Amino acid sequence: MKQMKLKLLTAILLTMLAATAGCEKKYDTVPEANGTAETGTDKDTSTDKENRTGTKATAENITTAADTQTDTVTDDGTEEKPQTGFPESYKHKSISGKVVSDYRLELPDSFFKDDVHKLTVDSPCYGDNRLIMEKYIDGKEIAEEHPNPAFEGRPESAYYVMADGSGVSVGNGFSYGSDNSKYYSYVGVSDSDKQPVYSTGKVSFATAQEAVQAVKQELEKIGYSALELQFDAYPLNHKTMEKMEEQSLKEGLIQEDKRKDAWTKKDDAYLVYAYQADRSLPVLHEWMCMYRMMARDNVDNAPVTAVYSARGIERLSANPVYNFKDTEKKHDLKEFDKIAQVVEDKYENILDDVSYKVNRARFFQMVHKDEKQKYVVEPVWYFEVTGDNKVTPVLVNAVTGKEIFLE
Repeated sequence: MKQMKLKLLTAILLTMLAATAGCEKKYDTVPEANGTAETGTDKDTSTDKENRTGTKATAENITTAADTQTDTVTDDGTEEKPQTGFPESYKHKSISGKVVSDYRLELPDSFFKDDVHKLTVDSPCYGDNRLIMEKYIDGKEIAEEHPNPAFEGRPESAYYVMADGSGVSVGNGFSYGSDNSKYYSYVGVSDSDKQPVYSTGKVSFATAQEAVQAVKQELEKIGYSALELQFDAYPLNHKTMEKMEEQSLKEGLIQEDKRKDAWTKKDDAYLVYAYQADRSLPVLHEWMCMYRMMARDNVDNAPVTAVYSARGIERLSANPVYNFKDTEKKHDLKEFDKIAQVVEDKYENILDDVSYKVNRARFFQMVHKDEKQKYVVEPVWYFEVTGDNKVTPVLVNAVTGKEIFLE
């Protein structure tokens, strides 16, 4: 059983690094990112948000309910908060004091408890093979071609190594990497642990908005135009990357033959990443609800990632994302205090001397497969719990109130 799990996890990771029918048209608008030319950040007073990402959020619809909702003024002159059906924030201490909850609920400004639609997955979205081949493969010299058979219900695919050193995966999710992209990978530009370091840098060749727009346009050209995506971006300064490379060499994380000849201003870039959404609700994709190590809501697990440098797009991948179908029915969600109690009880009943703090609660539409390997979409609450110097994600079904156990 362990070997089967290991093989599945390995296959998933390979697919993430390595797209047949195009994505069906559903939505005409995609949220924009707000950023400045130097930092790719926008003003945000949420301390929790800054701590979890290392940079202030740039996507308009990834902020908390309290950050995004506009107050109205009643006839008596008092301010009235828009109604979501849930509290703006939650503070509570367990009976023993072992578990402390203190956070704002992260909801889009258009959210209302009784208006969460029941969705189904019409099909996974792999982009448009014909458009991908025309743009990245046709008319260019191929050095190597590595076909892969269909796997776990996914279509056959192929990985191409081009004569210019770039690599392209097509058929089962799309990925592209220039010959230069490997150096960005070596220094961990998309590693959430290193994101706080990179986010403090500055670049001037483009704004964060321009970087996001370039990635969006590239996705549209290869069959991903229908997706609703929530983007974020942070800068990658060449001097910072050079320092991170030196540190990685000293720590033995990379070997000397992986060292870049020189880091120059032309290597300045943005790391652009995005989560899929439906009606502004972010999507927790299927791999995030299988393994705890892949469940964190951060750049590590974003289905869309890209490196956009002064030379253009150095790296781009999109997988897994989906074509959704609205059933026109709505979910009956549990009250939030009952959901929060599930998390508190979980840690209150652990027999140890550790104190736990529940720091985050974010609402998702979760995609997973049932016992018959059919796609299911269910609303969930995503929590982050800090204890014993580590952060653990906890998922609770927003309808049943039952925890979703991760391996």
